[in-house]
Amino acid sequence: MKLAVFGGTGRTGHHLIQQALDAGHDVTAVVRDPARLEIRHERLGVEQRNVFDPDAIAAVVDGADAVVTSLGKTSRQQPHVLRDGTRSIVAAMKATGTRRLVAVSNSVHTAEAGDSAGRRLVQRLLRLPLRVPLADVSDMEKEVEASGLDWTILRPARMKDGPRTGHYRLAVGEHVPGGWSIVRGDVADAILQVLDDERVIGTFVGQAT
Repeated sequence: MKLAVFGGTGRTGHHLIQQALDAGHDVTAVVRDPARLEIRHERLGVEQRNVFDPDAIAAVVDGADAVVTSLGKTSRQQPHVLRDGTRSIVAAMKATGTRRLVAVSNSVHTAEAGDSAGRRLVQRLLRLPLRVPLADVSDMEKEVEASGLDWTILRPARMKDGPRTGHYRLAVGEHVPGGWSIVRGDVADAILQVLDDERVIGTFVGQAT
């Protein structure tokens, strides 16, 4: 499979690229600073592009079997990184006829019908101090859902640094009950698992240990 990865220099993206290469995929990493990507491989291409410019990234997504987005953090100085970056990626995919999109989100920004009282309490407590990044995550998901593409949103629990363990749970259309954390290596593993799973197109997938 040919993958275009946005956010490959991040902590989750690094795991994703390495695991994708180990699985035999061809990967193109779209980055701001190529020097930050330490992985070298004959099946890895690195493209320095502005993610906010659809024309600049169209050539990268053209011909890809799937696009994965794991974009960087939102800040008060840049409060719409996820929304605007995703909007640009969606536009480039539409322009080139690229269909499959997997977007990494989180499980904190919104409540679902099956969420426990404890999870809802945590969400309320985090809503004020994290209102800017959580709003950007929510807006990013709206861009994905309205895209008309073959999309899947992965909502991992609180991500921690760590290699793949393979010991985690996925829940289609709901958050994982009692799941509060997940290592980044397992987030990368889940991304690769859902890429060609038609059952999760058009919905979100919760993930936690």
